Amino acid sequence: MIMTPPISNTGSLKEMYIKYTYQYQNGRLTEEIEYGNDSGNWMPYIKTTYVYDGSEITEILEYNYEEAWVLSYKETVYYNGGNIDYIIDFYTENGIFYEDYKFDFNYEGGLLTGIDSYDYDSGTWYPDMALHYTYDSHGNLASESYQYENNIFKFEYIYEEGRGNFCQILDSEGGLFEFMPTPTKSAHGPVDISRFLATKRKHSSCNNS
Repeated sequence: MIMTPPISNTGSLKEMYIKYTYQYQNGRLTEEIEYGNDSGNWMPYIKTTYVYDGSEITEILEYNYEEAWVLSYKETVYYNGGNIDYIIDFYTENGIFYEDYKFDFNYEGGLLTGIDSYDYDSGTWYPDMALHYTYDSHGNLASESYQYENNIFKFEYIYEEGRGNFCQILDSEGGLFEFMPTPTKSAHGPVDISRFLATKRKHSSCNNS
């Protein structure tokens, strides 16, 4: 699978400058490679691989291309009772992994209610950012808020009857990352928003259909 959505404009010239390739195994994404356009040649830039235990992602490995793929970062996912418990990010120096960032997941009634993130420094985890989620009576995501230092940003969602809504997840360069359907107001059952973690470096825009 190849995706080349972002376009740069130079006068009347429109040139593709980034593309992604994807590999799957048993229906699961196992590898993503980002390429940059260098004078018409596609050069590998970043590779991300996904490691599974059954249906659950256990590690996300990120490589930079320096004449060969060099492991630079990894995320290790820990579970508790089928839910993500926490995730620890590691960076590498001289082949050694060092703790860098941590995400703690909080649940209530089977729904994800918050993610607390921490920076690691000199053997101590320091609070960094907090995400909080609320739901309507049908289990649909009603609001999400982000608290960083003294700043709080909040988004609220309203669902209409009908075919429902969809969400387009875009990367920072404007490329389509994921097409995500969401339930209607009358739908029942919890909404799995743990996927939001995978877009923590992305931007999202939602539309109605």
